[in-house]
Amino acid sequence: MAERSDTSSPYWARVTAVENGRIAALLITALEWVTFGFDLPFTEPRYRVLVGRKGTDDVVGVREARTKRRAERELERVQLILAGSTDAEARAALDLDF
Repeated sequence: MAERSDTSSPYWARVTAVENGRIAALLITALEWVTFGFDLPFTEPRYRVLVGRKGTDDVVGVREARTKRRAERELERVQLILAGSTDAEARAALDLDF
């Protein structure tokens, strides 16, 4: 999926799909829109925004979203926090555990 990295930040962030059965998620989403016209709040997220320290594969999921559009918006919010914060501020704001 999408990965963005700011050269001044010691972290990277990207959006990944949650492996919870794409066909089931598609059917649930279609049922939600036909029945209710909106996303149900109790359904499983389909995307995660992950953050990691540059140079490592260690990741921490910091945001979840039901749609790709929402995941991209969350990625942008995370990137703003990472770009405008010191290392310690970013860890505190995003509750990073590394």
